[in-house]
Amino acid sequence: PAAAAARLTDPGASATAAATAAFAASDEVSPDKASAADAVLALRAAEQELEAFKRDPAQKAFRQDTKKTLNLRIGQVSATMQSMQDCVQALADLLNRKMQEQDGLRKPFVAYSVAERFADEAEVGIMAQPRSAWVKARVATRVFAKYPSIWRLFKAFVYRACPYAAPDYSGAHAGRQGPMVGQRPSESFTQFADRMVAYLRLWLAVHVIQGDLGVVWRWFACTLNDQQAAPIAAPLLVAALETAGADAQERYGRQFIKLVAYIEQHYVQQLQAALGRIRGEEADQVRASLSRLSRWLEAFRRDSRAPLSDGRQVEVLKEAELRPDV
Repeated sequence: PAAAAARLTDPGASATAAATAAFAASDEVSPDKASAADAVLALRAAEQELEAFKRDPAQKAFRQDTKKTLNLRIGQVSATMQSMQDCVQALADLLNRKMQEQDGLRKPFVAYSVAERFADEAEVGIMAQPRSAWVKARVATRVFAKYPSIWRLFKAFVYRACPYAAPDYSGAHAGRQGPMVGQRPSESFTQFADRMVAYLRLWLAVHVIQGDLGVVWRWFACTLNDQQAAPIAAPLLVAALETAGADAQERYGRQFIKLVAYIEQHYVQQLQAALGRIRGEEADQVRASLSRLSRWLEAFRRDSRAPLSDGRQVEVLKEAELRPDV
């Protein structure tokens, strides 16, 4: 990571002082908000380009076959090496065949459909089984490595569905008028929070597997630097620590320890202060998240290690068994 990480390395500062300085300016360390806006604009342009293709009766069989294969393969992959390898191979066969299409918009439709299906897995499977984020991310990253266009579209889908992946908490603070940014009509805050958490788990798992821990670090820096903790940040922070905390500590060592110290000594107080400005489900979610955060921090103090994410262990031990290509 950039400036924030550099400041955290000051050996003469206390953990609290160093961590406080580290989050002095999130805009210095996060280009992600601007990237998210550009990605969503590009996604809208792609959708406009495909609008007629999606309605074309002559392409109906092609569209259905593509969607059926993706739903079957991505939806049924399980946390075994054989299942993941089979899924990677099946997707490789599909993409090698269909990404060679010369018929107009078939190729961009396939790329769009693959990216959309991987992003949708946050709501289709990860909300119900958080540990499955690692399985989906492992398969997805194999595809993204070979097809950058699918990777770009996937990022755009995630940014649009979950603006807090960037993260951007505009319109999400206590005292706002109306629902939070990204919250659907008639969606309760609990349902909304569960959905955002699922997207974030998938998002962080993908970047961890890609080895891009800088994205993880920037997410923490921007979230902790927000001048007023947003209610949605409470469950998201817990999910981020549970999903990527162990890998972030492995990469950043003492810097991560200082980050945890900042959370414990400063950010928890901000979340507690937010409780005085919210009611109902939002308050219940923040209280529940503070309880989970307290348990995570207690385990960290006891073991001096971030607990390994549930589902990650299989990936750590068996990663080499997956082909590095698709």
